[in-house]
This record gives sequence, structure tokens and C-alpha cells, in this order.
Amino acid sequence: MLRLKIGNIWVEVSEVDIPVVLRSPVFLTNEKKIPGSFLFNFTLPYTDALKTELNFIHRPSRKGKPVVSRAFELHFGPLHFSGTASITSINETQIEVSMPVDTGDLSKALKSYTLKDIGLDDEVIYSPDLSITNLVESYFDVINDDSYFVREIDIKPDTIRLDPDHFYNLTAFTWTIPYAASFNLKVILNYEIMWGGPIFLNIYKNNVLLDSVNLPQVYGTPHGLYSHIYEAVHNFAVGDVINIKLAIGSLLIQSGVFRTHGSIVSGTMVIIDPENTPFDNIISSQYPDVNYAIFPLNNTQTLNNIPDTFYRIDYSDIRDNHSKLATYINYFRNGKFPWVVSGTQNVVSYAMLNLFSPYPYVAAIIAKLFSFIGYSVNNNLFETNDLKQLTLIHNTIINNYFYDETPFLLSDFLPEQLLSDFFRDLCSALGITFKVNSLTRTITLAYYDDIIADPTSVEFSDNISVAPTLTPESFNGYKIEYKAPSCQYINDYVKSLEGLTIKGTVNIFNQLPPGAAINDCYYVTSRKAWYIWNYDTELTVLNWIHHSFDHPLIQETIDENSEDQQFSMEMPLNTILMDYHHPVDGAGDKTINSGLRGWITPAWFTPCNFRLLPESSRSDDSLALLFYRGMVNDSNDETYPLGSNTVYDYDGNVIANQALTINGAHGIYETRLRRFIEFMLQSPGDYTFKKQLTPIEIANLDFFRWHKIQGVDYLLKEVRFNIRFDHITTAEITAIRRNMEPTI
Repeated sequence: MLRLKIGNIWVEVSEVDIPVVLRSPVFLTNEKKIPGSFLFNFTLPYTDALKTELNFIHRPSRKGKPVVSRAFELHFGPLHFSGTASITSINETQIEVSMPVDTGDLSKALKSYTLKDIGLDDEVIYSPDLSITNLVESYFDVINDDSYFVREIDIKPDTIRLDPDHFYNLTAFTWTIPYAASFNLKVILNYEIMWGGPIFLNIYKNNVLLDSVNLPQVYGTPHGLYSHIYEAVHNFAVGDVINIKLAIGSLLIQSGVFRTHGSIVSGTMVIIDPENTPFDNIISSQYPDVNYAIFPLNNTQTLNNIPDTFYRIDYSDIRDNHSKLATYINYFRNGKFPWVVSGTQNVVSYAMLNLFSPYPYVAAIIAKLFSFIGYSVNNNLFETNDLKQLTLIHNTIINNYFYDETPFLLSDFLPEQLLSDFFRDLCSALGITFKVNSLTRTITLAYYDDIIADPTSVEFSDNISVAPTLTPESFNGYKIEYKAPSCQYINDYVKSLEGLTIKGTVNIFNQLPPGAAINDCYYVTSRKAWYIWNYDTELTVLNWIHHSFDHPLIQETIDENSEDQQFSMEMPLNTILMDYHHPVDGAGDKTINSGLRGWITPAWFTPCNFRLLPESSRSDDSLALLFYRGMVNDSNDETYPLGSNTVYDYDGNVIANQALTINGAHGIYETRLRRFIEFMLQSPGDYTFKKQLTPIEIANLDFFRWHKIQGVDYLLKEVRFNIRFDHITTAEITAIRRNMEPTI
């Protein structure tokens, strides 16, 4: 018998008729979304008990969505659905209810939060005390390199009312020393005294008085405005604590008011110790030991959001310098992420800050995401060797040119994207689908290809009342389309091969023939790029010209003689391009004074956002995927951390199994989608049949398993039936069979 609980009460169900639609998550909808399962709209008597439960609501909502939500439980013998019921319509006698279950119920939970909400609050171990606003010549390769930085902290106006014979200490500034250094402490005070007494500026180190200055003051004068600058050099060790206090002594002529306002500026010369560089503990660690990776990413547009000449160092424009001389985020050299990147060009010396950004591991995000909404993950593919080093790339950086005391958390680098959109797009990009059990609040992940390749099946022949009949539908080919993240690099260097004459493949550039016909095209393996014979504007002759990197955004086959539609899959969350060879400069580190080392890095030319950037200057948040491949050798046999969308290191060695590109032996199509797409192309259409399902059969339905009917295997797409007070109606089932003829 049917039992239904909404909120805290069991409701009247003697006349209820609940339409149930269970949909397989293996087959996308026309909107390219993973379908959900539902107990679709049905009516219930609006009893006094329900009125009390719903607080006598006469319509669902006065504002926003016309829905009232309550937890529900449905029991029919061993069959049990649970989740959140939506009351969509109410009148005096009845209410209308719908209930998402399983995938639909999960989707509803995921739509309630964004990536910023999940609490990925790992602190990024980084020292903002080395924020530099006045930068002089710095050479990060030189030991005991000197750099300057200035910290400025405003003191809010304070009013201190003093009683006679009392001593008052006002702590104006506290700072923990990040580096052993000789500090030039400079304190600027502007203050007003009304009937004041003696005033002292006291400097403390580790709560021990280091220096004390008697500030100018007056006795008996009704009103006085004064300024004072204190400046002195002191030596400090790492971890020393500086306290700057204003002390008002006890020799007061009478009660008065002391007011101060202004700022404290502490400027210092810091010895940048090459042994004390950021992210040292991250370099040798990977997930699950740490939740984010740091690796170089080439971006000539990192600071493009900063207005012109907003930052200048002498005659240098920082934005321009970073776009030409220090184009990398997380620049790495000589075994470290240096604080300062410097060098000489055309007899002019330049020094720039290294701009940093942590890239969270997707596995860490997934673990935190589902824990946050109260689910657990079975068969967590993101924890396997193929995917556990997958990272999420974003366009948010730590901008050292701004001083910012607030610690950086990983959540600071995540966009306000709905969890439902992120998880759906992530699974689509990797050929993954998922099923949900709302009762146990568990999620099971699977690759499309693995479901199709499973040779086993469960018997499903009993109680079939209408044999499977075919509704013919076929495809004339397939199309996989990657939606590339906004990137000028891709716009410039990834182009269609349409209209070109493909002649073949050579291993190196020098193997290209000395002449050819216009628009003849060869693929050069070592440069991962296509070259065409055309007019060279640089040399003003016909020559082999770089046409496009090998990063196809679309892979498709089509039978042009067929009128059938294509089977299409869209990958909205994509990877970014690798910078193997610049068309002009060739391979290598493009940073000033890089030593001509060759390496490969991801390239993403897009403006970045950072904390304290005015909202009017911000770009849209953008996401992409990359693997962190660990430490690999560059052309000088020195190691560096490699972020990559391929399985190759700089020397072309295969160092992994899974790539993020569409094509190739390690690409997404070959490793994760080929079997599934071939299965869809071979299918003649959907088969529909009817079967009387028992409650226990419904409870055990598994859309990831093949179901055998009279010797033929079917993969279920949709199961429809109605639940009534005392029975379950015959189910109508849609399925796709394996590539063989049915026998019934």
C-alpha cells in the first residue's frame, strides 16, 4: 500500500494517482543536459492537517517562483523515494505537487549553491607582507638581492578621554616580521591636543621597549595641532613582533581629549633569501597531500584590466612590462618560484613581481562539493590515477602590487558558478555520467564507454505484456564540439583546415619540401602545428607559413548523402592550448633573460581578476581544465612543474594515459567516447515495450546495466508508470538494444 509523507505529516492518498518518470542519465536531453527523474504533478486533498503543515497557504508564493517546498517520503512496500516536494498550485480543496527524485533531486540541490559556497577554505601559503609598491632593481638569480617595499596602514580617528593620574596606551600598529632584515621604520603622525599632557611614541619588539620618543606637546594651551615624523633603523629576525604605541603620560594639568589621525608607513630594505621562496611545499606535492597545484601558465594579457599607467616604476609601465617581458603566471626557474623576475633588454634593466595563482585539484573540489550538500561518491573517478591530478584553471591571480593583509583561500579563486552547471559541464567534458540514489544520498560515476563495453546483463524477460517495437531513428554521423574558453591565443593560432590541400606529415620543420602549390598543407609533428605554403609577409617571398596549432575544437564525421541528423555532444568546459612553438620565436621561455631554455607551458591569453580590482574593470570569470604532470625536464635538463592538456613532456616522452584534447590516441574521443558514439550511430532507434514491474524491481533498476529480454540486451532510457493507492500500473519502457536483431 502507498504511504506518502510531506513535511511532518502523512497525507491522505486513497484517491491519489502519481505519474512516475525515471530517466537514464546515460542519454542527454535535447538541451544537452543530463535528464532527471520525477514524480510528476499530481493532486492531493487540501486537508486540515496539510493546511497546518503549510501554514494555511492559499497560494504558493507572492514573489519569486510560485513554489512551496517540503521534504517528502514515499513508500510502496520496498520501493522508497525521498527528496523535496514542490507545491506548485493551491486552492481551497486541493494542492498540486511534483517531486524530483534521484538525479532530479540532486540537480535541485546543486542549483542552490555556487562554487564559492562549498567551503574550499584551504589557506594559500603565501606571504602578502612582501607586497611591493616601490620596486627598484632586483635580480632574483643573485643571492642577497635587495628590494624595497612599503606598507601603509591608516589609523582611524580616535578620541581618548583621559582622567587625571591615569596612563593610557593606544596600540596603533602591530606587525610580525616575515624576513630577517634591517628595517627602516617610519611613523608619520598628525595629531590634535586639547588640554594635553606628555605624549610618547613607543616602539616595542616582542613586547620589550625598543625606542621611545617624547612628542611635541603643550601644557595649558586650549588647542594645538602638531605633526611629527619618527624614522630609525632597527634589526629584526623572522617572527619578531613590532608594536607601535601612543602613550599618554600621567602628568596632566587637567582632564582633556587627545585626538589623532594619519597613517603609519614602515618602509624597509629586505634581503630576499633564495632559500625562502613561496610555494616550496607545493612543488614536490600532489593531490591528495595538497588541494592545489602551482605551475607556469603563459598569459600576455594578465594585467590588461589595469587602466593605462595605473602602475609605473620609474619610466616603466608594469602592465606593458608583464605583457612583453614577464608573460608567465607562476614563473619558475632554478628550482623555485622567485618573488622577483628581472633582466636587461636593450641596456635597460627591468624588475617585475612574479604573479601567482593556485589551481585547485578537481578531486578536491568534488570531494568538498558533495560533502557540502550531504552526498557521498561511489566509484569516484576523480580520485583515480587518470584524473586525480586534474586541475581547474581560472582567471584570478594574486596581484602583489596591491598590499592586502587578508589571507588568500582557495575559495577566493573560484567563480560564483552554480554547482549544477559546473558538475554537468565537467562530466560532459570527460565522458562521464552519474546516477544518484536519493535514499542513500550516494552518487555513482561511470564513463559512457565503460557502460557500453560491459558484456554482462541482468535478466529482464518476466512479465512483459507488449514486446519491444522499434521507432526508427538513425544518425548520419557525429559531432563533438569543444566550447573553447575565451582566449586570444586560440583565436590567433587555432584555425580551420577548410580549403587547404593536406599533403602529409613530417617530423621536423626542415623536412618540408623546398616548394609547393599555394595552400598546400603539412603537419609538423615536432611543432604540433600545421604549415601552409603561402606568401610570407616578413620575408616577402613564398614560404612555409605557420597556419594553426593542432588543437581541433570540433571533431566530426558526416554522411552528406543522408538526411538524418548528426549525433552531437557539446563540451562546454574545455582545456586550453599548449605553447609548444611560437610561429616566429620558436619554442622556449619567453621571459626576459630566460637563458634560451626550451619548455612547454599552457597558454591562455585573457585578462585576469584579482582582489581589490574595481568592479568596473573586472572580466567575466572563465574556467578551463589542465593536468598537473609534476616535475619534468626543460631543454637544459632542469626540472620545472608542468601543467598540460597532453600526455607528453618537453622531450616528447609519454608520461600519462589521458589527454584533454579531442583527437589522438590519448584524447577524449578515443579513450572515453568512441564506443558510446559508435553504439549510438549503429542504433536503428528506440525500442518501446511494456512490463509489469514489482516494487522491488523498480527499487533495483540500474540504468548503468544492460537488461536481457529473450536473449537480447537493452540499455534502458526511460521507465514510466503510475503509483496508486493499492497498485503500480504497467510500465512503459524505452530502451536501445545492442547491435543484434531482437527475437521477440
